[in-house]
Amino acid sequence: MRIGRRLFPYPVINNSKNATCFKDCDYSFSYDDVEDKDNLILKDAHISLDNKELLELLEKGFAEAVVIVECSSTLYRNTFPISTIPSDIVVPLNDLRGKVEISCFIYAKQNFI
Repeated sequence: MRIGRRLFPYPVINNSKNATCFKDCDYSFSYDDVEDKDNLILKDAHISLDNKELLELLEKGFAEAVVIVECSSTLYRNTFPISTIPSDIVVPLNDLRGKVEISCFIYAKQNFI
């Protein structure tokens, strides 16, 4: 599976129907970005997912949803757990400069087949 310039050797879920292996599943990552004087805040960050099997894997701990915040100018990269329950993610502005990329993935934490 290729998303952008990234190639993944495993099934990937994405909100774009052209880039997902799960064609009959609706998935989205939502947040409002807010800045205060010290931080970038991803306010009410959460995923929406309508696939019962994937939701079960998340609940049982076989899979985890994460947000990855990256800034190539400062070499900042951090991963934050996320769920279907809205929560805030806080990133210090001192760690960021220029373009910031925010991605959301669900990945397997262990074999479940």
